[in-house]
Amino acid sequence: MIRVEWVTGESKGYTDLLPDYILNDVRQEVLVHNVMGPMGGSYQAKCVVACRDTLVDLDYAAFPQFNDDRGMLLGVMRLSLDSDGSPYEVLWLEQGESSFEGGDARVRFERGVDLARYDIRAIERQRGRTSTEKAQLIAARLGQGQFRQGLSTRWNGSCALTGLQHDALLRASHMKPWSESSDAERLDPANGLLLAAHVDALFDRHLITFDVNGTLHWDGAVARQDRKALALPEQLRLPLNDREKGFLKHHSEAFGL
Repeated sequence: MIRVEWVTGESKGYTDLLPDYILNDVRQEVLVHNVMGPMGGSYQAKCVVACRDTLVDLDYAAFPQFNDDRGMLLGVMRLSLDSDGSPYEVLWLEQGESSFEGGDARVRFERGVDLARYDIRAIERQRGRTSTEKAQLIAARLGQGQFRQGLSTRWNGSCALTGLQHDALLRASHMKPWSESSDAERLDPANGLLLAAHVDALFDRHLITFDVNGTLHWDGAVARQDRKALALPEQLRLPLNDREKGFLKHHSEAFGL
């Protein structure tokens, strides 16, 4: 995981939580990632990631409506890489400006960190909830508990797309972003799909989505040969109900469908 912790300026107190795979020579991939606020709130930002030699650019100006709606600044965040390939400096290019400036931020690189854990810590710190309520929300964030059970019942214990049935290889995926969902929506099986791990990875990174008819749509960043190698079905196995279509709309709109 890459933590970009903003210490001064307009973003003071905010932390961008970025997956470390973006350092692996990513070419024009769309990324939706979590941002933690000064009071522990969780938000989302959307950008296009591109690597060039020792630089990684995250272009938030490519999705102005998505980021404006969430109060995110528009511009390009640039990570400069050290000799070992880990980030050591952050630069920022504000939309409308002509040159990068040194970012008022600290960059930390931590391998093997589960980004979902940061949402879990926020749940644990919240007041006004019983221990049972916290446990239910944490289980849902981890794709477990009643949320996963509901999805397993809905999709007959199989991946909603491929039909894979091996439980250890199945993931409970939220359709409406966790940070935008109410507690009830976070626990609602209608706000999720039971997906094979590789399908979940594509869905979580907005490399695929589904329309209200359950038809699969690919992001242009996934090469034709990779789509062929994955050989995914073109349709969800079961028709979606109205409530599922409503939740799925959030994902497909963020995808750009």
